[in-house]
Amino acid sequence: MKDTVNILICGVGGQGILLASDVLVDIASEAGLDVKKSEVHGMSQRGGSVVSHVRFGKKVYSPLIRKEEADFIFSFERMETLRYVDFLRKDGVVIVNDQRINPTYTNLTDAYYPTGIERYFEGRAGSVIILPAITIAQELGNPRAANVVMLGVLSRFLEFPEELWRRSIERNVPKKYVELNLNGFRKGREFDYQLEFLPSDSGEVPPVSLKQEAKPPAELRPPLSLPGTIRSFAGLLEFAKTLPRRTVVVAGAENEAALGAALDARAEGIAETLLVGDEYAIKRKAEELGGKAQELTILHEGDRKNVSARAVAQVRDGKGDILLKGSVDTGTLLRVVLNAESGLRTGRLLSDVFLFEYPDEEGSRFIMITDGGVNLSPDIYQKLEILKNGVDVAHALGIELPRVAVLSASENVNPQLPSSVDAAVLTEMNRRGEIPGCLVEGPLALDLAVSRDAARIKGLRSEVAGRVDILLVPDIETGNAVAKATTYFAHYSLGHVIVGATAPVLIPSRSDRKEAKLFSIALGVLMSAFYGAQGVVSKAAEAAASV
Repeated sequence: MKDTVNILICGVGGQGILLASDVLVDIASEAGLDVKKSEVHGMSQRGGSVVSHVRFGKKVYSPLIRKEEADFIFSFERMETLRYVDFLRKDGVVIVNDQRINPTYTNLTDAYYPTGIERYFEGRAGSVIILPAITIAQELGNPRAANVVMLGVLSRFLEFPEELWRRSIERNVPKKYVELNLNGFRKGREFDYQLEFLPSDSGEVPPVSLKQEAKPPAELRPPLSLPGTIRSFAGLLEFAKTLPRRTVVVAGAENEAALGAALDARAEGIAETLLVGDEYAIKRKAEELGGKAQELTILHEGDRKNVSARAVAQVRDGKGDILLKGSVDTGTLLRVVLNAESGLRTGRLLSDVFLFEYPDEEGSRFIMITDGGVNLSPDIYQKLEILKNGVDVAHALGIELPRVAVLSASENVNPQLPSSVDAAVLTEMNRRGEIPGCLVEGPLALDLAVSRDAARIKGLRSEVAGRVDILLVPDIETGNAVAKATTYFAHYSLGHVIVGATAPVLIPSRSDRKEAKLFSIALGVLMSAFYGAQGVVSKAAEAAASV
């Protein structure tokens, strides 16, 4: 490490810049170095610019970095990086979070937001790394961990032992978020770079020099090769047949509708089946439904209290890819799924995504409702996770930029109506780039979300109104009622899936017809393939692929 290392950290308020600088100062101090730091907060709580200078070495006299002396520009927002171009030394390194947060003046005027920031550093920087830190952090369950993902990248350039970084994160992060941030640090440190070592003019070898664009890790690449957006259940069934065969584990397979759907999925080449429950009753019911009992894989469990645990164990142990509720109680099955030691938890929030096939000008398309099945009264943090799960399903269906309407009683924010406040916060987070991969707008009433005429009459100009893909509801009562209304009043076809576990979980209503359960199986197959293409491959799918 050179005598003095100069790191300029920049971004906007709320991105965790000060935590990042505190961790750097803590590490350098523990390593026995002299450290100086300065900070400037420009209305940081309102998205204003924030910059921190961190300097450490054998002896440091000033906390300020002079122009052309920064070894690193460590930036949390693309345009903020450009404010400090002149501070970078010629062979310095620029590490940028690939996030755009529009300043207020660009929202209010036609002011230009610069793109292609790499070109501004040509001839000035040794290397520029554009890092999808927000996306990586979201994969871990919380976008607020992006700053520590960034630190993981920076740690590759500095000669501090990894253990120092870990201890500093543990000291500076609230206890309940330590594990999340340590995982984020590890993801950043392991990010897939193409490394090159280039000598500088002085003959010294800089720590690491990287190519202009870092290659994203495999799990962030486009997950599935779709023929186009899937717009109907008929299209979903056809596409599911082209995917590697998955195995559906049915918990309580004596249920006629669930067993019938599983048999149909097997007959149509959509999925294999593993049936858990009373073997005699399952065989008898299968014969009644026209199936051949001798061709079925059945795991006998005569004690109804143990059926859920046996079924979940099959998925956990890699003998199945999708879990389908049959005759067992929903609450009992979910309790087993959520068991910390023997269930299917990943650290993410589980939520139900309900699909119905909605007729429109182009024939039909899917609209999703979430969450009407799992989370009773979610807070803002849980709604963020529910939204992300819904966006995953939309992406799996080939909807590249799904439109999300956050529902409330009206389009106006009312401090006395918490759902409207939550909707406004999620909308602003999306505009700031903290919820990528979708368009979020709210609060919106249901009529505005689904009807262009309603939006026109009320004078609402919106990218989402009348073209919604995902309805994010305020609570389970709303979601459940709206979803059942599409079935019993409008008679739309339906399917739904719980995501967030290690495998898709299908909890259809006892009153759902066999057709709806078949559609749900096809959706489960799609989601299993989607997460498998991201690198979250189940043991059963791996085994099938190796045969």
